[in-house]
Amino acid sequence: MKAPQPDSTRIAEVFYNEPVRYISDSENGYCKIQTMDGLIGYVKAASLLDEMDSVEPDIHQYKLIVSDPSKNIMTHASNGTLIQKVMMNTVLYADIKREGVYQVALPGGDSGWIGSSGVIELPTRGDTEEVSSRYFVSSVLTFVNAKYIENGMSIDGASVNGAVYVSAEINGIEIPRTMEGQAETGIEVVPDLDAVTGQIRIDQILPGDILFLSSPKKAPGDTQIYEMAVCTDTGTLFMLSPARTTIRLRNFESGDDICERIITIRRIFSTTATN
Repeated sequence: MKAPQPDSTRIAEVFYNEPVRYISDSENGYCKIQTMDGLIGYVKAASLLDEMDSVEPDIHQYKLIVSDPSKNIMTHASNGTLIQKVMMNTVLYADIKREGVYQVALPGGDSGWIGSSGVIELPTRGDTEEVSSRYFVSSVLTFVNAKYIENGMSIDGASVNGAVYVSAEINGIEIPRTMEGQAETGIEVVPDLDAVTGQIRIDQILPGDILFLSSPKKAPGDTQIYEMAVCTDTGTLFMLSPARTTIRLRNFESGDDICERIITIRRIFSTTATN
């Protein structure tokens, strides 16, 4: 949160087992922390532990990144009870690998079991490799119809920038969590104009491109970013619903108001990545 209050602006979401830097105690049961990518804000003090073994790479055998929308951590390898539901891009470390399951280290020194499908196994200090934009789009599409929560990053509550963040990270691209940071990531795409109509050629906006848009009620010359969208197919955008309650797919074509609102288009995946 931006301030140590439950009704303050939500500036980011941090995941289960995610390391953060402690800055100071605060009021109302909150403390001030910094995420590993530099965002500073307040979280409930009760949600933090100072025991770091569950995120220490060198004392574990495997690094796992959740690539499914969510996964359950269970008390036993089979027929266990639920310990924790974890979300896409959650990072866990494991010490035991059996057919179809891993035993993972949990915050506080406990352990649990997670199925091997829908997770990426890496060396403990390894990073995911960049793949093609179609995998990124596939990950983004898992958030269609998710409830909108400001700066949310999970299927239980997401924002467009949050969905972009986790979908990019699990497919090999490091990217800021914030909409403002994402607007400066990758390379800028400037579509040609149609020689006859003078309108943007939307066929040059490719799946995986990210559009940053001004307000639909903008004044002339307004270049402030109001919202963002992801091109999932030619003429289709992943974006916040008009009521700002869910994330939906919207069709658009040359000449639509969307085209008039484009401030910048960013392409974060290269054309040489592995398919």
